[in-house]
Amino acid sequence: MTFAQLQADVRRQLNESGTTFWSDEDVAEAVNEGYFEIADATEFYEREAAMLLLAGRSYYDLTSVIADTILSVRHVQNTETQKWLDQCDTRELDERTFVQWELTQGPPQKYLIRGNWWLGLFPKPQADLNNLRLYYTSIPDPMVDDDEEPAFPREFH
Repeated sequence: MTFAQLQADVRRQLNESGTTFWSDEDVAEAVNEGYFEIADATEFYEREAAMLLLAGRSYYDLTSVIADTILSVRHVQNTETQKWLDQCDTRELDERTFVQWELTQGPPQKYLIRGNWWLGLFPKPQADLNNLRLYYTSIPDPMVDDDEEPAFPREFH
């Protein structure tokens, strides 16, 4: 279904053919809000981005590194070593490595999420490198043009 068809279907379900009660903008906004809600609930919209790693820096605020509204981090790859980073947490690093793991430098091998949007790396990079590929889920851009279709598969329109 296109954006125009979705809006027409909403008007049909509301039993309103004109703009007496709901304007075209109201209906378009409601369709997009539903679209965003589906994206938030299902995390269907997957994206990827390259990240610049800074020497000696363990943590990166994903809201300032990535322009999209990030829902979750799916995978992280070190493009220099061609290896996927393992997800871990601070407890695991404290128990399995040593208490001062945040001071260790080298090519990143593990990642962790602290809070909602902070990506941590272990070990932290020794030099500035553009060698991290981040795969994440996001909220799609709003539909604007009448011929646009939602980004999820057609059978779910």
